[in-house]
Amino acid sequence: VVKLGVNVFELVVKISKFKQQKFIMRLTNKLTELTVKKANPKEKQYKLADGEGMYLRVYPNGSKYWQLKYRFEGKQKTLSFGVWPEVGITEAREKRFEARKKIKQGIDPIKEKQQKIINKEEQELENEREEQRKATTLKKVAEEWHQRQSPQWTERHTEVVLNSLINHVYTDLGEKPISDITKQDVINKLRELESEGKHETCYRVRQRLEAIFEYAEIGEHCIGNPARGLQKIFTKPQSKHHASLSISELPVFMKKMEDDIGAYPTTRLA
Repeated sequence: VVKLGVNVFELVVKISKFKQQKFIMRLTNKLTELTVKKANPKEKQYKLADGEGMYLRVYPNGSKYWQLKYRFEGKQKTLSFGVWPEVGITEAREKRFEARKKIKQGIDPIKEKQQKIINKEEQELENEREEQRKATTLKKVAEEWHQRQSPQWTERHTEVVLNSLINHVYTDLGEKPISDITKQDVINKLRELESEGKHETCYRVRQRLEAIFEYAEIGEHCIGNPARGLQKIFTKPQSKHHASLSISELPVFMKKMEDDIGAYPTTRLA
């Protein structure tokens, strides 16, 4: 008898819970897809409640928005879930469930949504900067530098500088982002030239790299100049001496210049 009484009691409890759930369902999920579909626009906007603060707002132009009204920290707030039919009734209810769950945890879903948007925008901006950084190669900056400097140079010097970069810089470092190039990268490149006995070329290339990195640093394409101060660790090129005359040989040389009919007047005046 006792056992039968317990079973009857459990059955009553289950029926009671079932009825309670059905009552809650009637209070919450009031709308149907058909009701939403047939919600025609009126002269003024109006709302169709679905329960637990969520409703469908219908505008005079026919647009239908899912919204949730709730209180957080004593303030009345409205959270939008999207536009019907892009967001269906089932998805809207899932969003309502998640939002109310966050509210119970002390999280404002609107602020969380705003923060996600901010984070996304910041990430997109960071990705854009990274793409731009990768695209700003040493070759790209060097070509810009060369183009801006060339009006100050002779045509011959302009060609010499460009060939120097093409032959000794672009092959190994040209396609690297200029901000990624380290002092060791520059040293390794210059050591190659030095090991081949090209001390004058090494000297000139280092000078040009220092000028290019200085230009890049001013343009905020890199931090620091990895080519600066490296002249101290490389063999200094030997100075080229021009032919000279002793003082005792000058009178004979001057006499020959005066007698040379083919000599330019400026040469005689020198």
